[in-house]
Amino acid sequence: MMQMVKSVGKLPYVTYVLSYDRKHVWAALEEGKAVDPLEPTFAEKIIQQELTLPQPSSSALLSLLDKNIGFIADQVEDSDRWYKIVSHGVRRWVKTPRDINRYTNALKFTWPALENEVDPADIIAMEGLRLFEPKIFDWVKANRDFLFSEGSFVLGTDGEKSEQVEVLAKLIEAHSYKSVIPLLAYLFPARAKLITGQEHSIGEPHYQVLRRRGIGHVNVFQTYMAFGLSEDTIPFSAIQKALDNLNDEAALYALFDEWLLNKDSIDQPLIGEVFKEIKYRMTEPNAVKPTQELLNALFSIGEAVSRMKAKRGFFMLGPSDELYLLIADILRTYSHGDAAKALSAALITKRNVAYGVETFNDYGRLLGEIGVSEERMDSPISMQDWEEFRDALKPLFEEDLASGKYLRYPKTWAAIRAYAYFFGEDRCKIWVVQSAQKDAGFLLGAATSLLTETLSSHGTSFSIKKAPDEGIYDLEALLPVAQNVAQASVFDGEDAERLAAFIDGATSWLDKAAARSTAP
Repeated sequence: MMQMVKSVGKLPYVTYVLSYDRKHVWAALEEGKAVDPLEPTFAEKIIQQELTLPQPSSSALLSLLDKNIGFIADQVEDSDRWYKIVSHGVRRWVKTPRDINRYTNALKFTWPALENEVDPADIIAMEGLRLFEPKIFDWVKANRDFLFSEGSFVLGTDGEKSEQVEVLAKLIEAHSYKSVIPLLAYLFPARAKLITGQEHSIGEPHYQVLRRRGIGHVNVFQTYMAFGLSEDTIPFSAIQKALDNLNDEAALYALFDEWLLNKDSIDQPLIGEVFKEIKYRMTEPNAVKPTQELLNALFSIGEAVSRMKAKRGFFMLGPSDELYLLIADILRTYSHGDAAKALSAALITKRNVAYGVETFNDYGRLLGEIGVSEERMDSPISMQDWEEFRDALKPLFEEDLASGKYLRYPKTWAAIRAYAYFFGEDRCKIWVVQSAQKDAGFLLGAATSLLTETLSSHGTSFSIKKAPDEGIYDLEALLPVAQNVAQASVFDGEDAERLAAFIDGATSWLDKAAARSTAP
């Protein structure tokens, strides 16, 4: 370019205006040439007058960036968190108009694919890291397990976690600035203490991260990195559809029924994530107010959810647990007296007796009326509400006992406990044996209610409880029934393992009981 200007530069009445980056152009022109301090450089022979443009101010650059990325920035909620992302990231990254163009182009490409599925502020932050601090971005991308306590970090030691933080610290020292540390803490609040090194660093609550679809939630992180919705993630549209139809029971039931069939990348039900998302949106600030229609729809799918065989991790809740917690939160919004009416209405809708029996047992345990509760939570309903619900449930339960529908309840233990409560333990003991003789599925359910389940790295194992409730379960009568069913190979897989564990445990327990009775 300079040679062309030099060759035609003597044309009369023609002035050339050149725009260039002096540092790069000068270096290119003088590359490989001997420099004589007494002679003008090649560029100086051509350039007659040089004007240096002033460096644009940070405010001017941010103003231009805001104008260029309004399509995403307008979606960001004005908050202290957003201010910190700008202060510790965006303001530091944008130094030239070219930075703005690169940033804008990246966001124009990313946002349409991830809109509504990833928090816009987090997209702006992550794209900034990718463009301007690639070494830090690569560390984030490579350390998913550390950031979300997965893989070897599920039960990892403090030393193992500290090693990752030390790697990050060295990267920051070599390629970044210390201000990236609070930025990463805001993006991944679950790791804020380790990243900042501050023991009392308080990260954003997990439910808020999930509500706003923050990158600090593992499924959202995966969605961003995969540049598309993760199969482990519930689409924002599905949650919004539920929230838009809180007064339409049929629409809610259809939505939940559809998600009963959906599974994640490890073939586990996704419906529990739907319940969790709705539950978190019932938490302040801007809490969604639940409706009777929502409670009815949840009760209507309760039995189907209870039937699901979902494998739970060490720290994961299954779909039935998530449904239990969601309904409990809904009931807490009702005053005394109204909760019973709401529960009874949900029970009668589509005659949800099986799930009603479960609910009756759950809250009866919490209130100290049925068995012994090991849960550390208060009942979401009062004793008066529970008694009113009990009175509405009993005639429906009796109908199922007469018709035999109780044999197909997904939670056999709930039917047994309800029977014992309504008709006494002596009758219940006989009824359990008769029902087990009548139906192998009921037998397996009764046997399972007497087992404990242990999860380990080697899989799941079963063993009989130390003190089976002799007032309800006649082990001596149930054992031969179980042995006959086992010989017939009615069950396979984990069901067969449960039955075998019951047979072994009952045999051992009866032998010990016989030894105690004959001991002097």
